[in-house]
Amino acid sequence: MDRYNAPMTEELDLHVLAKKFEQRLRDSIPACARFNYHPRRFAKMLDDSDAMTVARSLVKSGDLQTGLRTLAKNKRLELSLESIMLEPEFLPLFSRRASDRELLDAAKWRLDEVGRRK
Repeated sequence: MDRYNAPMTEELDLHVLAKKFEQRLRDSIPACARFNYHPRRFAKMLDDSDAMTVARSLVKSGDLQTGLRTLAKNKRLELSLESIMLEPEFLPLFSRRASDRELLDAAKWRLDEVGRRK
């Protein structure tokens, strides 16, 4: 019987993890305010869409958004979407589909690039 419930349990676990990911992203917003950065556009994106869609949209963009550069300038990249995506806890969200695994590579690249351009 367990083998029949495994996919459903896995989906439920990923759903719960996706909600934790979204909350982690939302928690980063007030932390940014402590150094006078207010990522309103990012907050609006999270209000309008789910966190996974926001992550896919921003990270696959070739542009280094102003917010990412601002976090780098303030030495707070741990608050970035890219850093949060790469936290071990959230890696399962980006490991099922090849396109999502590519997002992890893109997130690493973006963090490397913004680190060089500070």
